[in-house]
Amino acid sequence: MGSRVTLALAALEAHGAGAGDQQLLWMVRHERLVHEVAVLRRAHKKGNVEDYQADLIVKGTMQQLAEWSAAIPPEVSSSRMSLHHQLPPDASHS
Repeated sequence: MGSRVTLALAALEAHGAGAGDQQLLWMVRHERLVHEVAVLRRAHKKGNVEDYQADLIVKGTMQQLAEWSAAIPPEVSSSRMSLHHQLPPDASHS
């Protein structure tokens, strides 16, 4: 993630006043993980990433997603806008 985005997320986390600010923070975090898996899939299809490397990266990414999902405050996770991202079925190689 770019340094400007990282700085903006840090500011939002520290100074975000409303549930909408926190919701945006978590949405961007989740989208980052979805993007990383998409980049990995493209690299794997091109043969730039070995199966075992892809498996480790996907497992780590899914663990990060689970940790972040568990850390979402109830007022954000219960809002109308869904924060749920589902990895594509073929994202995992195991």
